[in-house]
Amino acid sequence: MSTPTRREGRNSASNCAVSTEVSKPVQVLVVCTANTCRSPAAARYLRHHAERNGVELDVSSAGFRSAGQSASDAMSEVMGERGFDLSPHRSQTLTCELVGAADLVVTMERRHVHDLAEMCGPRRIFTLPDAIAALAGVAPEVRSPRSRIAAAEDARERGDLPGGAHAEIEDPFGQSIDVNRRTAELLNQLTDELVQVLARLHEVQVVMRAELEELEHLVQHVAVLGGDAHPAVDVGVGLQRLHDGGHLDGLGTGAKDGHDSN
Repeated sequence: MSTPTRREGRNSASNCAVSTEVSKPVQVLVVCTANTCRSPAAARYLRHHAERNGVELDVSSAGFRSAGQSASDAMSEVMGERGFDLSPHRSQTLTCELVGAADLVVTMERRHVHDLAEMCGPRRIFTLPDAIAALAGVAPEVRSPRSRIAAAEDARERGDLPGGAHAEIEDPFGQSIDVNRRTAELLNQLTDELVQVLARLHEVQVVMRAELEELEHLVQHVAVLGGDAHPAVDVGVGLQRLHDGGHLDGLGTGAKDGHDSN
């Protein structure tokens, strides 16, 4: 009896692409004017709250001015009081490549949104408060992170975003230590809220990964047996189940949100 050989086909390749997309952390870019006060503090808070909630985020920050600057003395002091060391931070200058690589771009002011839209196009760019409001307002049946971000963008274009208590986060640079403390506390609160919204997406991703692992085992079984040896074992059934649950929206399927290449 000949030994069965594994057959690589379109189904296994397609499934691998979907698995890679599901396992990829949500890429968040935080933006302020100089990347020395608000955005490095917000990025540090985002990482902290994501780790605390078990949410997989890849967070970076950038600004509109020259690169290589340290975090401001006042914000470094304030964040140090809260147990966060900003001394390794060095500012980086915004580029459209950075913006294009992000699943979500959050800014401190609406003029940042406008300036970035002028530079790189408007998609996926929100102020931090607007991002929270927009993502929280997306219908629960929209499941994948990218599809939810795209739905939030659509809501903004329709003018359907609910108003928040804080539309913008003012720049504390050059102001008193107390002003910087208030800014840091506001950033702490808002980034925690953003992570709570993204945590709902993370819960969906956990379910998606479990279903995709089951599907991978199914694909491997069919491949080892020769693909057509057991026609009752239908890989399409597994994919259809994920699709019916909304889990493949925007995941390697040519989604309309325009972010499938990131």
